Amino acid sequence: MTASPVYQATPIRRTRATKAEVEARREALLDIIAAGRPMTVRQVFYQATVRGIVEKAETGYSKVQTDLTIMRRAGELPYHWLADNTRWQRKPDTFDSVEDALRETARFYRKNLWRDADSYVEIWLEKDALSGVIYPITSMFDVPLMVARGYASLSFLHSAAEYINDLDVPTYTRRLRSLRRQRRREDRRDAA
Repeated sequence: MTASPVYQATPIRRTRATKAEVEARREALLDIIAAGRPMTVRQVFYQATVRGIVEKAETGYSKVQTDLTIMRRAGELPYHWLADNTRWQRKPDTFDSVEDALRETARFYRKNLWRDADSYVEIWLEKDALSGVIYPITSMFDVPLMVARGYASLSFLHSAAEYINDLDVPTYTRRLRSLRRQRRREDRRDAA
């Protein structure tokens, strides 16, 4: 029986970013967010990896997360430029008087844009974190945003399907991934 060789730990040499490199990275992150705000931290991270600003690893994500925290606390990055709809408060609206309630009701009144339409539109999302990015757009057009959070509950899906079945409009669904695959096939066909 032969003894197995003993492996020595290899020294890991990490080079620390210079102050100028950190400032350049933060400036690049700010440019990314300014162009796509509001964005989630994960969206900023993905954009930063695509541009080669940080490595696509936990260490890269940590750099982005730390930089964004420091930038917000320093007042360099407005808090509302980042979206995080995974944490929110649940509380009913209350008012100091009937007059206040009526004033608020009048202020928030919106006409039902889809009432007489011959179609029905709703947007479904698997990631709750993205709802803060998508909701401002869907709300502008009075389109329901359905957040399923990955594997949706059967009750949620059933009640949504029952509602749609009761509508007297045609139903058409399309998954975003299917659209991306179709576009790639068309791009390859056009390139050939």
